[in-house]
Amino acid sequence: MCGICCTVSLCAHVDTSFYQENMKLKRRGPNSSQQLIRSDPTHHYSCFFSGHVLHLRGELTPQPLQDENGNIFLWNGEVFGGIDILSTTNDTFVMFQHLTSCDNVHDLLSIFSKVQGPWAFIYYQSKNHSLWFGRDYFGRRSLLWKFSDNLEEILSLTSVAESLTDNDHWQEVPASGIFRCDLSTCALLKSISLTWYPWVSVSGMQLGEATVHDEEQKWILNTLPKCVTQLTIGSNGLLVPVSELNTDIPETFSEQKCKTTCKKVNLEELKLLISEEHKKNIQLFVNVFK
Repeated sequence: MCGICCTVSLCAHVDTSFYQENMKLKRRGPNSSQQLIRSDPTHHYSCFFSGHVLHLRGELTPQPLQDENGNIFLWNGEVFGGIDILSTTNDTFVMFQHLTSCDNVHDLLSIFSKVQGPWAFIYYQSKNHSLWFGRDYFGRRSLLWKFSDNLEEILSLTSVAESLTDNDHWQEVPASGIFRCDLSTCALLKSISLTWYPWVSVSGMQLGEATVHDEEQKWILNTLPKCVTQLTIGSNGLLVPVSELNTDIPETFSEQKCKTTCKKVNLEELKLLISEEHKKNIQLFVNVFK
């Protein structure tokens, strides 16, 4: 598990004290540690990035990664599938290549829709002054956020915090999608404005899940401090990376029949609960462990 950290400042000074004090973050990456400051005097914001790498495969790739266009990437994850990665290649580098080739929001969301495996990331997109971050659908990699009225550290993100007392105000980033912070807008308003791109199933994109998302949006916003003035819902483009569950119940298992019969359920009846597509997925899973 790698250690990743980012602090956003809406003034000239960047507060790096969190990194200096956070030994837990350093211990997560024994193979490489480095820091990077990205300042934009025109739009009046600065970002401090800190990466600590636990090397697992491919060539050792120090973080944060930065390209010639000023894009910056921090990755704490493992790609098991969905994105083609050679056994000799580092997944952090490959993910960064994919992200920097994105022309629009839909392209970026489609990448994370494909990734199979646990992940958390922080990505600074230079051309539109955006800070992207989030966790996988199951929240298998830790990522915390903290907001403050102090413009020197108005937003902080980290894999792990040194302490989690009531006064720290650290919370887990909800594993309910990917978030984008428009840094130029934040600098103008002197407050945080977020766009949330929620996970959505294929059927949900076709039928619409606006009501569910509205309720979750209210819940997320209610947990955030007043310095977060806006949380808008982005376009439906982040697809749930797992198969949809079969929620249809055969007539054999109707509630009334379950009350009036005590017979044992046989194998044939259980098979009715699994669609042909799910049978294929289960058989693939079984074959792996044969």
